[in-house]
Amino acid sequence: METTTHNAFCNWKPELLDEMARTNVPRVNGLLLDVFDGIDTGALSRNDMARRFAMVARELGYCSMDRYTAGPVVVRGGATTWAYIAELLRNGEPVGSVEVAGSF
Repeated sequence: METTTHNAFCNWKPELLDEMARTNVPRVNGLLLDVFDGIDTGALSRNDMARRFAMVARELGYCSMDRYTAGPVVVRGGATTWAYIAELLRNGEPVGSVEVAGSF
């Protein structure tokens, strides 16, 4: 079954981000659609999505002295919907999440 639509969004906890990450948020929000554009909706892989989530975390932490990473990818699915979700971590502590979701 082929996906007809998908979107990507982040939920930030600004008070938990350092100054550089807060500065990077607008750029990362703009980059989000580019990072997840062109996903093969017919054959989504957890590894490919994990790589894309890691890219978002790296961009969030660009020029920061702290380490920003993406947590494990969680897959959720229903009869007509799917979603890949990962926590964003700052030095191992959650600071937000990224979700890419779509419908069939």
